[in-house]
Amino acid sequence: MAGKQIENVDDLINCMDLVGLRYYKFSGSRLEPPNVEATPGQYTAEIAALVRFDERHIEVRLVTSAKSADAELAVDIAGTFESVEPLEIPEPLRREFVEQVGFVHLYPYVKQALADAATRLQVPAPNLGFLPPSGLKLTPEDE
Repeated sequence: MAGKQIENVDDLINCMDLVGLRYYKFSGSRLEPPNVEATPGQYTAEIAALVRFDERHIEVRLVTSAKSADAELAVDIAGTFESVEPLEIPEPLRREFVEQVGFVHLYPYVKQALADAATRLQVPAPNLGFLPPSGLKLTPEDE
């Protein structure tokens, strides 16, 4: 069955709603003794993106880890965007939606989960910035 043809990202945004969040991983480990080679409270973070889709859904997944002298934190979260009708979405528009909408919607949940884990461990929380890193882009391996 052919779906509604999507011609621009604005049309796609108007058709999709964030209908669910799923945590695949939420963890934190306090390092005892602390890593003396790292600066306390300063984190190095890595983030990777994955995407799955069908004619009515786009699932965006952000896998994030953050390490400091005091702790190792990790969160793996997926957000599912859904349309009420089947859609035909050209790959460039799907990519644009994921990078401009999906990442921005999920990133606050990633930041909050990392901050929650740090709070429970009684270590400083990572300061990751307001928006996802500008270098966070989908690659063909992510799709």
